[in-house]
Amino acid sequence: MNKRVPGSFPDSGTGVLRPILVAGYGRSGTSAVMKVLATDPRVVFDREYPYEIRYLAYYAKLSSILKNRPPDARFTSDHLYVHEESVFGPWPWRGHNGGRNVDWLRIFWDLFSRSAKTADPRAEFYAEKAPVWLTPMVRPVLPCFVIHLFRDPRDVYLSSNAFMKQRKYCGFHRKHDDTDLSHARSLGLELVNYFENFVGDGGLDRESFFLRYEDLVLHPEEFLAWLKDIGLTPDLGAAFEPIEGHQTSSTLATSVRRWQMEYISQEVSSFFERHLGREMMRLGYSVDTVEL
Repeated sequence: MNKRVPGSFPDSGTGVLRPILVAGYGRSGTSAVMKVLATDPRVVFDREYPYEIRYLAYYAKLSSILKNRPPDARFTSDHLYVHEESVFGPWPWRGHNGGRNVDWLRIFWDLFSRSAKTADPRAEFYAEKAPVWLTPMVRPVLPCFVIHLFRDPRDVYLSSNAFMKQRKYCGFHRKHDDTDLSHARSLGLELVNYFENFVGDGGLDRESFFLRYEDLVLHPEEFLAWLKDIGLTPDLGAAFEPIEGHQTSSTLATSVRRWQMEYISQEVSSFFERHLGREMMRLGYSVDTVEL
């Protein structure tokens, strides 16, 4: 799916850090990709597992609050009167929005980039695990790269359940009273949302990369070549050093197509194939039956 054009990633000429958005969901390989990016000192982000300190998402959401949101009763002008009060929200004066025509995100990102480059002159890029809403918001404002990351949803299901059992907590949109099928629904919705962003990304040939977890583990050469094309020098060996408590398979190889080796209920497997069959086939995953 990727059509790389060597040398086709021009410098934005703006001096801002170029964001690299890892557009993937839980247990799809986002931490592994962040570890690959962390091997190049020119990429800025907090190298603290699970790599979820999201500066860009913070500034993007703040920009949205300042620019587009209607007044909210939870934030009033009274909150501006007390300095110690940390409640914040859209402009509290109905009928007024002085920030509508201000490019807040660009202003915030210019300041963040300047600070990062002062701290480390080598800084050129910034990496972040991107929530599904972030890429469509950032694309029109900042020149950025996007890694569209996917994993077979059956493996995501098995990996997420194994991780929750290992950590003794609920996560990945699963609640204590959820059934396996309702958990599968939540995971399926997340995949569909990221898939729609992937399909709608008009910059796929130049500034985006389609990456499957399976290819990252078994055939990373094309991904590494793309990273080198955009100016990075990744070290895959260092990136694949294990993170204690993160892996739920004995080896990286056994984390691929685990749904063929481990038990997954027919109900859950059929749900994924029936409701995500088209997306799965587009992403290169085998599907026995798809209801058209």
